[in-house]
Amino acid sequence: MNKNLLLLLCCVQFLLIACEKEDAASKMKIKFSDPQAIIYKEAGANSTASNSTTTNASQADDASKLFQIDKQGNVTAVIEGVDVSLVYPFSDGLIIYLSSGEIYSVYLDNSYLQLPSNVGDFSGENDNGDLFFSNGYFLRKSSHAIEKVQTTLTMPYIQYVTGNFAILSGDNITQAFNTVSNERFNIGNCSSQLVALSRERALVKGCEGTSVMDMKTGSKSEADIFTMNGEAIYTGNGAIVLTPEAANMANIYDQGVYGLGFIDTNGKMVLLSNEGFKPGSMSCMNCGEPNTVLFASGNYYIVRELDKVSVVRKGDISKKVILTGYNVTSVSINNNKVYFIAEDKYGVRIAGVYNLLDNSTQMLETQEEFDRVFTLK
Repeated sequence: MNKNLLLLLCCVQFLLIACEKEDAASKMKIKFSDPQAIIYKEAGANSTASNSTTTNASQADDASKLFQIDKQGNVTAVIEGVDVSLVYPFSDGLIIYLSSGEIYSVYLDNSYLQLPSNVGDFSGENDNGDLFFSNGYFLRKSSHAIEKVQTTLTMPYIQYVTGNFAILSGDNITQAFNTVSNERFNIGNCSSQLVALSRERALVKGCEGTSVMDMKTGSKSEADIFTMNGEAIYTGNGAIVLTPEAANMANIYDQGVYGLGFIDTNGKMVLLSNEGFKPGSMSCMNCGEPNTVLFASGNYYIVRELDKVSVVRKGDISKKVILTGYNVTSVSINNNKVYFIAEDKYGVRIAGVYNLLDNSTQMLETQEEFDRVFTLK
């Protein structure tokens, strides 16, 4: 082939790719309107009902995959015009990954920021509102600048963020990393896990077991917990955990049964319920994924179990089962309301809102089938 023709074809291809990327941003329409929860239809999922305004299949395929639920339970599209393949919530909006390869931070004021394609997967948000990504980058909230974490590791990998701390790995080294002070302490490569307990302390599971680490000095002290293979919620002055040790404190020793406990800043555990829980599929604690099993809001703790959803009210160590008769596949909580996706006894996918204050259930009026629901941090 003629070299000039080959060069021309390459230039045309480059221009087409550039135009496509620019076109994706110009087509994106963000419509946040005080969302109480975000509900997500995974790529490739189709609507279960016809739409009279849709003229052909391609329009249906281009439909938004992200919707919002308002205070009245109305479901409306929150992002349109682009094909969203992955979405992660944070306190001020969403991180979205498009099927075209672009990454955006979209905000509740309906603005957005395109991020470099090399930042990697979303790893979480620290207490300052900075957003961290797996390839060692973070988006600083105050300036919207993309920065690289300061470390001597050759290819730093940020696994997970909890409070102001993160798990940082690279060069066969795993560290507990303070994202604010930049202090780092080696914790070994033994399925290391980290849960913030305060701005100074964290619960760390390393090669020597689980302990409380002072994130200023690296010193460790004993904790009343050894296994952290459940989910956790950082509260600012401790953490809510699902762990077999809490079940043992309630004199429950059945395999696969977890207890609900609270770990204070000194590593001491208080039992929150005297009953056991068999949680459903839990999220990857060290992958930046939002919780899928354990939630807390106001005076309530929620555990999505294999065959039910259980509620524990603060001060009451018994649990109450809600949403009986449904196979609940996704749940989240906000302002004493449980947002859920489930299947009924006929296998039909439904979505709804359960009010913890008056025990009422509102089914969402929508013709879409959804896969996940989550609330903003």
